[in-house]
Amino acid sequence: MKIYEIINIAALAFAIFFKKKHSQPKYLALFLLTCILIESVVLDYMSKVIGMNLPALNIFIIFTVFYYQYILLEQLRKNRYYKILWFLMPVCITASIINYFIGQGPREINNYTYSLGLIVTCILIIIYYRTLINDRYNPNLFSIPMVWFSLGILLFYVCAFPMITFSKSLLEQPDSELDLNFLIEIANILLSSGYLMAAIMRSKFNYSKVR
Repeated sequence: MKIYEIINIAALAFAIFFKKKHSQPKYLALFLLTCILIESVVLDYMSKVIGMNLPALNIFIIFTVFYYQYILLEQLRKNRYYKILWFLMPVCITASIINYFIGQGPREINNYTYSLGLIVTCILIIIYYRTLINDRYNPNLFSIPMVWFSLGILLFYVCAFPMITFSKSLLEQPDSELDLNFLIEIANILLSSGYLMAAIMRSKFNYSKVR
């Protein structure tokens, strides 16, 4: 079992047993459980038995990006540009589905989908941070679960961006000294750490003080 998978399991335990009323991010335990089952069971089974897990992996990418954007938009309901921002999500998901079936296809890494989805997600994260900073109610930002969750996504993307964007080119260079597996592991550890901190902090955060 990989390090990030262990962190995900720990995050799931905290999300289940230390949940408060109105906890954010919404549906965190269900999201983590789905991630663990898909990554540790479905993808592993397809890789060993069928010899390829890319069709399921690409669908998993669409699922995670959809969840990220959904919970961020939940935090931006009072933003004056909320309706415009909300429109980005169905556009992004529709483009991802088209790319899955018509564009790059299910049997290739859908790096276009991942890049588009996470760029939109990062835009939402930046707007969310700006909203927090400008808010009259300004607690310790690192006590807010969503800050940790979104920070994990940002760190993951910064680490994984070259790999995701240029994955096909990198894979076609067998003599490359770049260790893709190491980059993937580091990126996933950063992402999972964000999940874990969000799960821990949401058991301590006082949601009644939020406007």
